[in-house]
Amino acid sequence: MESFIPQDKSTMPYIVGDKMKRIIKKTKKMKEIEKVKGECIEEILRSMFVDQNKSIIDITNELDLSYATTISWLKQAGIYSRRLNI
Repeated sequence: MESFIPQDKSTMPYIVGDKMKRIIKKTKKMKEIEKVKGECIEEILRSMFVDQNKSIIDITNELDLSYATTISWLKQAGIYSRRLNI
């Protein structure tokens, strides 16, 4: 596992596991959440889903997203789980 030192929030790399990915084309909503939370969206999602063990519904409500958007973002970030069945 490699670690990176972020230089700019819009291209902020992060410490990840083997399958997590960096989302290249970020939506306005992704950038907005990153600005508010002060972290890249991939790390926010990973932290909420893996570290905090939050459900997709909890993440959906906290980030003010639709259920489908939350699942899509998790897939784009390479955050996979048996619970997602993917």
